[in-house]
Amino acid sequence: MTEFVHLHVHSDYSFLDGGATVAGLAKRAASLGMGALALTDHGNMCGIIDLVNECGKQGIKPIVGCEIYVVPYDMHEKRNPELDGAPGGDSAAKENAHLVLLAENETGYRNLCKVVSKGFTEGFYRKPRVDYATLSAHREGLIALTACLGGEVPQAIMRSKDPQQALCKIDDYLNIFGRENLFLEIQAHRDSRTGELEDLVSSRMFELAEKSGVRVALTNDSHYLAPTDYEAHNALLCINTGRKLSDTNRLDYGPDFYLKSPDEMLALFPRNPEVLRHTVEIAQRCNVSLKNEGYHLPEFKCPDGLTDAQYLRKLCEQGVRERYGEGALASGTPVRERLEFELQTIQRMGFNSYFLVVWDFIKWAKDRGIPVGPGRGSAAGAIVAYSLGITNLDPLRYNLLFERFLNPDRISMPDIDIDFCVERRGEVIEYVRKKYGEECVCQIGTFGKLLARAAIKDTGRVLDVPLKKVNELTKLVPVMQGKVKPLAKCLEEEPDFKAAYDNDTEIKNLVDKAMKLEGLNRGSGVHAAGVVIADKDVTNYLPLMRQEQNEWAEDEEPERKTQPKDRERKYVLATQYSMSEVENQGLLKMDFLGLRNLTIMQKAVELIERNGGPRIELDAIKAPTDAPYKSLHTLDDPDTYKTLAAGDGFGVFQVESEGMCRLLQSIKPSTFEDISAVLAIYRPGPLSAGVDKDFAARKHGRVKVSMPGETEGIANPAAVEQLGKDPVRHLRHADLPGTGHADEPLPGGLYARRSRQAAQGHRQEEAGRDGQAAPQVHRGRGQTGLRQRTRRAAVVADRGLRLIRLQQGPHRRLRADHLPDCLAENPLPARVLRRPADQHDRQQRQDR
Repeated sequence: MTEFVHLHVHSDYSFLDGGATVAGLAKRAASLGMGALALTDHGNMCGIIDLVNECGKQGIKPIVGCEIYVVPYDMHEKRNPELDGAPGGDSAAKENAHLVLLAENETGYRNLCKVVSKGFTEGFYRKPRVDYATLSAHREGLIALTACLGGEVPQAIMRSKDPQQALCKIDDYLNIFGRENLFLEIQAHRDSRTGELEDLVSSRMFELAEKSGVRVALTNDSHYLAPTDYEAHNALLCINTGRKLSDTNRLDYGPDFYLKSPDEMLALFPRNPEVLRHTVEIAQRCNVSLKNEGYHLPEFKCPDGLTDAQYLRKLCEQGVRERYGEGALASGTPVRERLEFELQTIQRMGFNSYFLVVWDFIKWAKDRGIPVGPGRGSAAGAIVAYSLGITNLDPLRYNLLFERFLNPDRISMPDIDIDFCVERRGEVIEYVRKKYGEECVCQIGTFGKLLARAAIKDTGRVLDVPLKKVNELTKLVPVMQGKVKPLAKCLEEEPDFKAAYDNDTEIKNLVDKAMKLEGLNRGSGVHAAGVVIADKDVTNYLPLMRQEQNEWAEDEEPERKTQPKDRERKYVLATQYSMSEVENQGLLKMDFLGLRNLTIMQKAVELIERNGGPRIELDAIKAPTDAPYKSLHTLDDPDTYKTLAAGDGFGVFQVESEGMCRLLQSIKPSTFEDISAVLAIYRPGPLSAGVDKDFAARKHGRVKVSMPGETEGIANPAAVEQLGKDPVRHLRHADLPGTGHADEPLPGGLYARRSRQAAQGHRQEEAGRDGQAAPQVHRGRGQTGLRQRTRRAAVVADRGLRLIRLQQGPHRRLRADHLPDCLAENPLPARVLRRPADQHDRQQRQDR
């Protein structure tokens, strides 16, 4: 069998130029019997994590690479200076010449990140460019190929029959990379327009190889998967260039820019099998794993020589005194026990600096009058966050679980979402950037895709289908829960869409091509909130890209902002990896959310004071005890609940949609716990199961509250101690024999949602500790292992918990005095037990 590895491959991360997904490329390479696959997108490394993951699934080696843009002069110059007279130079030299770089090892990966990032941060002019000096400074661990016809060596060959110019370019690259790390690249797309030029370049490349002693490697400039994707790729290029398929002078690569088989590649140069063998040798040299080497958290510099643990404790104890009073820290109090547990967990997981970093920039914002939200999400379950002023909701009062936020057995970074005034959010980010270093802070990149409706519209335009027909077809594609239904599903489930497809050949052609493009990346952007803060230069860990945006200059006067000419073009630096990929690399991701409601509230307070009203302090701690507006700081204001019960949630975060307002009218919340229930119910699963109607009927007494097992006394409220002092951590492996070490809490997956990879990693870690197989946590009817052991207790306990919640208000915890012997003396947290009980109840409803 012929051995060959593709080293010049473009995916859809070569935006609107590559017509194949990374997953599709990896699958096809594996099906063709190849042992490795490179990814060399134009100017970026955005698809590298996808490549590593997808190649891992297919059992082949990923080769990290990029096709960069090179200029033979200082990259800080926008245009090419006069080069006449320079050895190998020519004023007609191509701007932004191509060069393929492959990472040989971890050092090469880091250097490739540096090179690609500097192309955006320092050399960007229309494209991310680098110069020879940059390549020389970061050459270690890199293998270079001279690229396609756009490379400097092929360009020199095409400009002159004199080989001296091309040899000068080869010498330039030899001086940078060395003879072992440079390969002359040849291609042969003989069915394309460039076929003759490529044959000319290839023949001379062999001559240059003999003179320079540099080896030759064969590549295929792959932009789509298979020959059948050629027409769809043409449509993609038309979307990119604004042309139509009927245009005669449009961009057309040709029908052979796909991922060819090794035998097809051998047929191109049957007399030179070494050009294929060299690709395999390169692949064998390239070994980059991208393993997470731990967390790269920024270091917080503590005052007075204190360690981060000591300073965090000092701040927390100070905050506890302010929040709960001087006696709250006495030995044996619930506050002291909870604080000690959380601080020990944070210390054990190494996140002391994390909390100090968050506390610092929130304090900075508040000290400067920048409105900051009260906190959201699982972070509200941490008394550490509450005492530091990161959140403003008492986790003890509402029995919120710290383990839902941070758990030693849940392999993930803590995640705190912070709301800031939308107009002043940038000030906080700028403060963080200056404090921790410009090179250590950046924003997070995102990628927009061609979804069904956009694919239909764009494909319809390039096919010149009448706009009215395209719009009518687009309307037949439904949006479900904010997501556009895929075209394949529309053909299966939407009769009108299927009828249009079957009865109109023009629409059939449109849909067929749109389905080929659906799901491809269309472009990159910036995450609305995500900010990365690293301990070192971010490019030590991943590549960055430049994202253009229009913003007003900070020193502009408001009245001048109405003039478009006063706009200043700005850009931000963002990661080339998505949010989840950034976290998997061990980098700290913070969400700096811009919330317009905070801005409105602040302006309202300012207007009230400006018009003779009282000065209102929105922070409950800072507000005077005799303030006439104390209802602002309570969660039991009856007028507020009347407003919400009337369905008037407009402008209130999370309860302002039309569907949510109807739900508020149905349930008519009267307590803060009702608001929690409303937010939990307003999801596809509970709504489709009729939970909203059941909850409203029981809350308002139209249906008697009853639970299976109540008659047997299992769910008797008298059997439940509602006051709980300790959190979920008291349910430990020792309470459920055979599930792990007795001195450790249960896996975080029982408390909270987490990725399957994290859960698998936990099970492997458990198995590695004592050499025994870790307990399996399965889904579905055939549950075994840990879930099977807890199922009966979960069903029984959850019945009681839900009955109490409906009859007596918010539950705290269940002491199992009246439950099975295996759980006597052990509190059972509701969140741990909720899912199995829900599965049991659904089965009962189906049986009835």
